[in-house]
Amino acid sequence: MKINNIMHERQQLPLALAWALTIHKSQGMMLDKVWVDAGKREYCSGMSYVALSRVRSLSSIVIEPMTFDRLTCIGKSETLKYRLNEETRLKHCKMN
Repeated sequence: MKINNIMHERQQLPLALAWALTIHKSQGMMLDKVWVDAGKREYCSGMSYVALSRVRSLSSIVIEPMTFDRLTCIGKSETLKYRLNEETRLKHCKMN
């Protein structure tokens, strides 16, 4: 299109519909294609497993890059420490 002897052009981008859901919402679902951005930290035990196990095949998953610390920080979690202590306490109660 030409306006005031200046050529203007417009480009269109092909768009595809997409939906987003939280990892918690995806529990129990099997999805055809998944793009996982698990965030910077593991907020509760098993969250990464749930996120990565929702897809039907490995060729249908895209995983955003994450640090090794992201995957190992669950071991430093106060919730995990409490859970392990509670499991130990329950085992001792069962034995007595």
